[in-house]
Amino acid sequence: MLTDVVNGNFTEFPSIAPFARQNRPPDENLKSINSENFREVIEIIFDRFFIENRTNFTDFFTEILRNIGRYSISFNINAFEFNNRKSEFKDISVLSLGQKVVAMLTVIFNHGDYSHETKPIIIDQPEDNLDNRYIYTNLVNQLKNLKEKRQVIIATHSSTIVTNSLVENVIVMESDGKNGWIKKSGYTLNLSIKKDIIHILEGGSLSFEHRKNIYNDTLSEGSK
Repeated sequence: MLTDVVNGNFTEFPSIAPFARQNRPPDENLKSINSENFREVIEIIFDRFFIENRTNFTDFFTEILRNIGRYSISFNINAFEFNNRKSEFKDISVLSLGQKVVAMLTVIFNHGDYSHETKPIIIDQPEDNLDNRYIYTNLVNQLKNLKEKRQVIIATHSSTIVTNSLVENVIVMESDGKNGWIKKSGYTLNLSIKKDIIHILEGGSLSFEHRKNIYNDTLSEGSK
């Protein structure tokens, strides 16, 4: 029926014929759908299509639920690989935790492109079960692209995300085990914020210096 309505075929649905938008001869006495009669049109469609076909809808969804085990979701596990591997789709039920996170984040990040959703998106620790190379090469870029379309709020323990995602505002939280509160907030390059990033996300200045000393000779060679 909905296809018929869109295509202007109202011969079998006289109850909504008066509201047709299609250009017809004046003697058919058709009306245009507008903000004043739109609700009435929807009610007519609902009554005629959904209510009268309720049994068919019930049978349809009952059949789907009865055979739910036959349906699955597959994900291309090589979608974000660095070596141009060919596509390999696997059922989401057999993916590793990291692959499931990638699949889930891919759906979340791309959902707005199809739904035209522009509301803020809040994600808790998107880095879980992901290696740092993937976080830097893929996740960071995805977040930078996403924040051009909608506000992104992330709770994270990853210094890679905080320092590479072009974050406009870093909020440092404190907690006493029962309650949490904002300790400070500011831009990533703010000296006080950088100290907290090192202290909280890098394990402290000694830990940061220790890692730096270990990698120093490799970094000086320009290796990746």
